[in-house]
Amino acid sequence: MRRIAAELLTVHRGLDLDADLVPVVAGPARRHRLRHGTVDELDGRLHHRRILPMGVPLTMDLLAVAPSGDLIAVTDDSAVHVLGAEGRSATVGVAGADAAHFVAGGLLLLTAPSRGGHAVTLADTATGRVLDRSPLGVDRPVVTLTPHPHDGSVVLDAGLGDDGSALFVVRVAVGTLAVERIGTDVYAGGFPPAGDRLLLLPHARTRDVSVVSWPDRHPVACLAPDRVGARFDECGCFLDGGRVLLRTFGSGLLLCSADLEPTAWLDLDLTPVVGAGDAELSRVVGLSPDTFAADVWDGGEPVPTVWWIHDRAARPALTGTDELSVRLARVAGKLDRARELDGPVMFGADSHHFWLGPPLPEDAVADFERAHAVPLPADYRAFLTRLGHGGPGGSPGAGPYYGLEPLDGPAPSGTLTLSHQGCGHYARLATSGPDRGRVTEDGTRTDDADFLAWYERWLDATLAGEKTF
Repeated sequence: MRRIAAELLTVHRGLDLDADLVPVVAGPARRHRLRHGTVDELDGRLHHRRILPMGVPLTMDLLAVAPSGDLIAVTDDSAVHVLGAEGRSATVGVAGADAAHFVAGGLLLLTAPSRGGHAVTLADTATGRVLDRSPLGVDRPVVTLTPHPHDGSVVLDAGLGDDGSALFVVRVAVGTLAVERIGTDVYAGGFPPAGDRLLLLPHARTRDVSVVSWPDRHPVACLAPDRVGARFDECGCFLDGGRVLLRTFGSGLLLCSADLEPTAWLDLDLTPVVGAGDAELSRVVGLSPDTFAADVWDGGEPVPTVWWIHDRAARPALTGTDELSVRLARVAGKLDRARELDGPVMFGADSHHFWLGPPLPEDAVADFERAHAVPLPADYRAFLTRLGHGGPGGSPGAGPYYGLEPLDGPAPSGTLTLSHQGCGHYARLATSGPDRGRVTEDGTRTDDADFLAWYERWLDATLAGEKTF
């Protein structure tokens, strides 16, 4: 089996992947962290993105953040408090809550100890009124909630230590709960973006990793330890619709297809994190289709890190003799040369390191064009689908100023934002009008004929040591 490298993007000393992140589940969900009474929204590399507009007393812990970011759920052990902007608040009289998730209809799902064991509670976020409660039939579990990306259901892991684990699905209908136990001694590894499958990871009592269809939970695939010569643990996730990342004991991280066909082992250089001593990964959380967070542990405090999987073999080959293909291949070669330079050499390079994120699928670009009624200029479209899109983990990628922004909604005046120049100034690509296909910087059109000319001019300046961007 082949081996591919994962590049270390960030070290987050002082961050606890289990205790600090909300949610802790794998996938592209926007994550948050409560620190010093403020709720930080984090980006795809777990860096600070913005502060939510509600303060939190220092005695409280963060349980959940609504998808819109306008509501949070916190607990002081005696009750759960729903806080919103402009002082909005409601109190749910449930003590000791350990997990929560906002569901549609202005409702909050939470878990907490109750008489006779743990229970799931459904509450109204506007009034705090408890609408329904359902016992789980387990005592003192470690609870993790994994929301489905589309259908409103929530998968609930109840870890019981040496006593095994229990897996439930929770559904909400007309203010009532429906809780069903769907597994024993397995953990939920999450859903792919389409939500049509669920990854199941083994408890110490079991051995195999499996994938079942959703919502009917029919077996789709199974991977036994004997197949790869290593035992699996309870860490794993879908990175995207086509790849699964699994952690093994002693052999590191394994990449598989969505059908659990092993494809590659990941090589991680841990020396920048812990030096030359022995170390291992003690926690893995998928962040995006090409990035993941992992705790690096050498016997002391675990050190959270963020890694990028750059699998060149999985990227489209830049072949062809037409002018556009030749230009793309030339740009790719210059990017390779730029990565070999010593030091940041150009503003922003200390962040993107001259890497681009994976190319966008053709259908994703076509969907964007239909949704926004914006046919992209041919050279920019080819760049996105054949060379790369944004940077690792959805952050800005190799490009002028602060780096190339991922494809997003149209900017003002029939343009797309390419990069942030700082101080509120932007480089933009015109998508309509007489300047269609041309680049403007702070509103002034450049002399470049198109996007690729502008981008290659930046690369030429980089390779020449001219800090003109």
